[in-house]
Amino acid sequence: MTALAPLAAEELAFNVAQQNGASVSIGGKALVALNLRDWAGFTRNYSAGRRNMGNSDQRVRLREVTLNSRDGFVQERDWKAGLPWVFELRKQGGTDLIDYDAWKGLDSLELRTVWNPLKGEWKVKAPIAWGAPRPMATIKPPA
Repeated sequence: MTALAPLAAEELAFNVAQQNGASVSIGGKALVALNLRDWAGFTRNYSAGRRNMGNSDQRVRLREVTLNSRDGFVQERDWKAGLPWVFELRKQGGTDLIDYDAWKGLDSLELRTVWNPLKGEWKVKAPIAWGAPRPMATIKPPA
């Protein structure tokens, strides 16, 4: 994907100029060529398949920096509210980086009733809502 980005940027620049009734001069084309060269020197592909160039360590470092930079909302969106020993609404949620390449978020809301004092837990747990940005085969909604 990284290798195609400068070519897409070049095509976009030329299309925008053309749609606005302008033409790209020789000097403009030379600047685009310099941009392509600079792009190639500035960016690096951190794909998992290029481990021989030390990219695996760089991907781990980038992942850690990114995960440590998340705000509180992205990391964890949990809360509880209710009337003690009568009912409780419990919301859970968060967003994580999966396999270095995808962000996945999940949020759920559950109603809990019938407190069991002997076990110290709620006896009835009823899911109210469950949501994610797209279907995830590995995570199923609460039953």
